Amino acid sequence: MFTALNEALKNNQSGMGVAETHGLICGFLTSAQPDSSDKIWLNYILGDYDDNDLLALKNRDTLLHLKTYVKEQYVGEEFSLKLLLPDDEESLSLRTQALIEWIEGFLMGISLGGLKQTEQLPRHSQEFLIDLGRFVAQLDPEPPEDEENESAYMELVEYVRLGVSGLYMDCQTDPNAASELELEND
Repeated sequence: MFTALNEALKNNQSGMGVAETHGLICGFLTSAQPDSSDKIWLNYILGDYDDNDLLALKNRDTLLHLKTYVKEQYVGEEFSLKLLLPDDEESLSLRTQALIEWIEGFLMGISLGGLKQTEQLPRHSQEFLIDLGRFVAQLDPEPPEDEENESAYMELVEYVRLGVSGLYMDCQTDPNAASELELEND
């Protein structure tokens, strides 16, 4: 999945990495109304693409496959989202930078999905969104490679994963939290 997505992003010169793209799709799925158009997030990632361009269609299909994969993780018996981040064998700096990009993508996806009235969400979800903004602003993208920072990174990834789960549940159970989108017909 990672390789195919990375290839699609490079082919399209989207300027987004795998982690940011995955975060964006997760954010969109978390906050979007069930009838929201995929064109919203696809255009954000791919820009305007030609439906006659086979490479662009292949890239679109790769992204739609990722969306389906994420959605299956969201709606399974147990929320099993795994953030698409570099493997643990990679440097802590690389993984931390990817986590920052994932969070930035997630926040953009939340916005593209139409979440406008965060005050309608339960307090824990409001605080989670505030925390994400703080993480982006305050995380050191090049932390020293030591056991303490490694442990903190792992805890942060788990906090983000569980927070996304809670926010998703809150957005799905509170139809007033996510605004209605006026979408153009595809």
